[in-house]
Amino acid sequence: TVTMAGGTFEANKATARSGGGGAVSLHENAKFIMTGGTMKSNQVGEYGLGGAIAAYKYSSVDISGGALFESNYGRNGGAVYATDDASLRIAGATFKSNTGTYAGAVGTGSTVTMDLTAATFDSNKAEYGGAIHGSNIKAIASSPGSIVFTSNIATRYGGNISTYESRGDVILGGVVIEKGSAPLGAGIHTASGVLKLTDCTITDNVATGSGGGLYVAAGTVTMDGATTTARNEAVSEGGGISLQGGSFTMKSGDVTDNLCTDGASSNAYFADEAYLLGGRFGASVPTTGGVFVDIPANH
Repeated sequence: TVTMAGGTFEANKATARSGGGGAVSLHENAKFIMTGGTMKSNQVGEYGLGGAIAAYKYSSVDISGGALFESNYGRNGGAVYATDDASLRIAGATFKSNTGTYAGAVGTGSTVTMDLTAATFDSNKAEYGGAIHGSNIKAIASSPGSIVFTSNIATRYGGNISTYESRGDVILGGVVIEKGSAPLGAGIHTASGVLKLTDCTITDNVATGSGGGLYVAAGTVTMDGATTTARNEAVSEGGGISLQGGSFTMKSGDVTDNLCTDGASSNAYFADEAYLLGGRFGASVPTTGGVFVDIPANH
């Protein structure tokens, strides 16, 4: 076990082309506890994992106490990447201006569970998942506003969050997801598995394609509690929500004041199974309509 309570890892580099962990690399049941301190400007090689920290083979990473990750680079996981049945817990940290190809800040393999209760993800950038690209994510805010995704950028999809290949549910509770940017799913992009949204705030995200707030390519999405999807924007198909595959169930919540600038469906676009059991679709731009349904007859 290694415990870091302060200090800085800065400008370290794992030089191997596919090396992992520019600052810290954990193997075979290793444990790293970070209760403070800074990881800054660390990086890995061209195909490397985890610009600052990489965890493999049943290792564990526990981050809390206001730790700072800034300006790190890794192809998978600009700041942190966990794989091979490792575990990752984040209970207090800031991830700012980290970059990667998959996951600008934090990435996980399909056998990893990420447990997130408090963190700020600000201005991270990647092709897929501006802040997070992963599966098996449990993000339940420990207090209102304790988990915030803001101003993260994806050049392909998932401006703030991208989920994929989930072997377990992705659960987001009380999470603020705002001001993200991407062609598809500026707030959230989900490509498979189960995504549950409860008491989340999804606002002011802008997609240059479709799905300003939420883009569903496949999988099952449920919206519940006081989740609000508002003031998001897309060019085509769903300023608030774009359902292209899988299914979407709305039990409660508010989808309102979203904008689609060059197509139909300011608030929502449904091209697959949608179940509206409760909640509210509010104001939208009149010229583009509130909800547009484009479901084939055989669905």
